[in-house]
Amino acid sequence: MYYERLDVWKRSFQLSLSVYRSFYLLKDFSLKDQMCRCSVSIP
Repeated sequence: MYYERLDVWKRSFQLSLSVYRSFYLLKDFSLKDQMCRCSVSIP
């Protein structure tokens, strides 16, 4: 079974995309960087 087919992986990937979209225009680079790096480690 491929991990991309798992429901938990699909949800975590969507969460990661959501974080990137939410913090895209944020001016505080350190917070944005930390949130984006942390969201990538989820899936």
